Amino acid sequence: MSKTVENALRDEDLENQENIVAFGGCFTVESVQVLKDRRISYISISDFPWTDENYRQISMNSKG
Repeated sequence: MSKTVENALRDEDLENQENIVAFGGCFTVESVQVLKDRRISYISISDFPWTDENYRQISMNSKG
């Protein structure tokens, strides 16, 4: 979820870094936007276009 990406980036000193790449299983649409806004490239296992809300709904349904 995008909050996880934001938290991870907040903890890092990326101010003068170039060519940053984030790796993940599948980023939400909002997470991708956070990365793009900071000019961070990303590589993911899946490019399924889901949102933070989709993730929350799936997570809640799987807990049951």
